[in-house]
Amino acid sequence: MRVTERRSVLSLHLLLLASLWARGVAAAEATKPRKIAVLNVMPRVGIEAGQVELFAVLIQSELRGRRHEVIGKADIETLLGLEKAKDVLGCDKSTCIVELGGSLGVDEILTGDVARIGTALVVSLRRLDARNAKVIKDSVRRVDGAPDKELLEFIGPLVDDLYGLVERPRPAASSGTWQAPAGGTEVIVSFESQPPGAVVIVDEQLRCQRTPCSVKVAVGQHVVSMHLERYEDRRNSVTIGAVDQTVTWRLGEQFGWLTLTANTTGEPVMLNNATALRPPVKKHELAPGNYELAVRSKCFQDQVQQVVIRKGNETQVDWQFRPRLGGLRVVASDETGNDVRASVRIDGKDYGDTLSAITVPVCARAIEVTKDGYVPWIRSLSLEEQKVANLQVRLERLSEANTRSSRNLPAVDFRDEDEKRQRRNATVSKVLWGVGIPLGILAVTLAVVLPLTLPPANRLGVAQF
Repeated sequence: MRVTERRSVLSLHLLLLASLWARGVAAAEATKPRKIAVLNVMPRVGIEAGQVELFAVLIQSELRGRRHEVIGKADIETLLGLEKAKDVLGCDKSTCIVELGGSLGVDEILTGDVARIGTALVVSLRRLDARNAKVIKDSVRRVDGAPDKELLEFIGPLVDDLYGLVERPRPAASSGTWQAPAGGTEVIVSFESQPPGAVVIVDEQLRCQRTPCSVKVAVGQHVVSMHLERYEDRRNSVTIGAVDQTVTWRLGEQFGWLTLTANTTGEPVMLNNATALRPPVKKHELAPGNYELAVRSKCFQDQVQQVVIRKGNETQVDWQFRPRLGGLRVVASDETGNDVRASVRIDGKDYGDTLSAITVPVCARAIEVTKDGYVPWIRSLSLEEQKVANLQVRLERLSEANTRSSRNLPAVDFRDEDEKRQRRNATVSKVLWGVGIPLGILAVTLAVVLPLTLPPANRLGVAQF
């Protein structure tokens, strides 16, 4: 009997330990740092868009306070480009969610809705797995008769419900002895931030939607926080004296910069295969992380480079475009067929004379062959990569050319001569076939119809007088 009781007690202890272990694992998993994209919190019935934009910014701030890496709307627009971001952010289908998650390289996507139903304020948030768009967890809060300003009070409980409870930081105690202000004295406090546009919260109450601003604040100690999307949140204990004062804070960047230079201008370098950057680019803002720069062009060799953007730092890349190359052999002769030495310029650059083969970018546009006493010979170019094209140039003397001009003539085609001959023959056959059949029909028609229209004597070839 005692053995049985001991076994029962031991089993209960093991079950208790297993339960505690499972809870510990679940809690650790819930608080594990993740990379989260916060999409638009959609305003529904009775809610203004500006209110939910502020709500979304503060949700991002709450998540960053839990050591999660957060990507907001502005970051998404920067990474994907404005037009593509609009399409993706406006789509709530699972395919859009998965595409967005893959493009951003995030673990989860957080989205939600805010609505007023009658007098009740209803807020819902959803955690989505970025790989398959399945809901990991959702949370809903409803308060009857709540004013719109209480929307901010929902943030903490909602995030706690989705990601687990955490111990919230308390403001540091001030030195000295604090005394309550006599008579509820208030002063004007001006709040400024660098950069401007931050939300100001005093003692957990929204006091300013955009810095710079000025509000009445009671004399005494207060907890002040500033929040601005893509910048570090700042939260401090501030003592307000008996005179008007200004609180100015600098907010640290949550992003870095990419500066891109190159050995040519105007050619695009693709960022994550989504955004075209055309050097020179100065301090292009990007969320911290790994990025891919790539060139895939008919004119330049394919190149790929990985870059890392760090918070508050500028990453500089000097891109060296490598052109695709082809060959060109130019033979120049005069009007009598004698070979002559002439100078060759391509796109304004000297390439020597006509007696040697030259290496030329395949996207070179124009060739000019010149010789003193002769009309310049100018044509547009069409080359193929890693192939040598032969070009016959006939120069005309200035005295014989008169007013003729060699400019603005058709492009030079360097396709194989056999291919050109076959195409010429095919073209001639089509022309003969197309013209010969109608002419044959016309001849037969005239042979039959014309004799019928003549007088009887003429049909026999007898003249009448």
